[in-house]
Amino acid sequence: MTKKSNGGHFRGGGAGRTHPADQALAAIAREQQKVYDKARQDVEVTLFEYIFLGKRPPKITGSGGDFRGGGAGRIRVGYDTQRGKDIKKFIHGLKWLATRAYIAQTLYRANKAALDIANTYAPKVVADSATSTAYTFRDVYDALPYTEQAVLALAKDHLLTVPTRTVDKGKDTAWIQQILQSIADRYALSDLPPDQLPAAIARTVTQRCQRSMDATTQALIYGAFDYGMYRAGLDAASAGVPVEKTWLSIMDNYVRDSHRHLHKTTIPIKRRFRGLYGTLRFPHDPTAPAPEIMNCRCRMAVHLKGRAPAAPDSLTRAQVASYRRWRDKVIDSLGGELAIETALRRRYNG
Repeated sequence: MTKKSNGGHFRGGGAGRTHPADQALAAIAREQQKVYDKARQDVEVTLFEYIFLGKRPPKITGSGGDFRGGGAGRIRVGYDTQRGKDIKKFIHGLKWLATRAYIAQTLYRANKAALDIANTYAPKVVADSATSTAYTFRDVYDALPYTEQAVLALAKDHLLTVPTRTVDKGKDTAWIQQILQSIADRYALSDLPPDQLPAAIARTVTQRCQRSMDATTQALIYGAFDYGMYRAGLDAASAGVPVEKTWLSIMDNYVRDSHRHLHKTTIPIKRRFRGLYGTLRFPHDPTAPAPEIMNCRCRMAVHLKGRAPAAPDSLTRAQVASYRRWRDKVIDSLGGELAIETALRRRYNG
């Protein structure tokens, strides 16, 4: 399969190239894992000590006041064996408000710490993305409009990080109760001894939070990379260069409908792409609704007017990896052309 493009040819086959933001994501994941390992251990110890040793969790203070002890009564469990009685005692303990609240706050703090780690990487990712095509030409064109220092200054003022909400005691503890109850019910039908349930539940509930944060972190870092490309395009436009941007999706069976119709859409740099749930300045735009950015695999080419890449309209599963590599190469090539034209335009105007 061969498709003609302003940026080269796309040929099926071959391994995909790693996205420039993936290195940052790998480093973030290593640091975030330490946070969630600690949270998992905290939840496990809390459950074990409270259920089997009768030790209540520490009183914690949230935005709406203190969490204190108190329970919601017993629930019916249809087991007559000794193990059934142990499970009943265990599940009953999970209903105590203080326990659920402490677990909710432990996981919330872990999520907040994990997000803080991602946010510390974002400005550097912005700088790398906005200057990646500039390094090649720096020896010849030293007056490039977006130096790393300039982009870092932009990031400090304008970088849109993923927002975090405050702890909602009612919703958070209700969610924890639902998760703990479903996990306990599932393990009640297994052969796992009751004294191993705290570890199993702590592992499961922490993994659920971690998977959600993984999607959030990916959207943040890929969004930072795309934001850098977008800011570079705006800066080129301010120099009088005719700039456009083109949405490039991965047209396999897993592309969301909201992005399928955006594939190969070319618009001026300052206009917004129109998805089904909202508008976006670029893929992974943090100002867009979550259905438009979470788990997105799209990218954006920023290029001179009339230089939009002629990407294929559809892909087989076997072609996705080679298409990713081709797409990154085309985006870099078009960005390099834009960097040269912008530098020439600024030097000429200056």
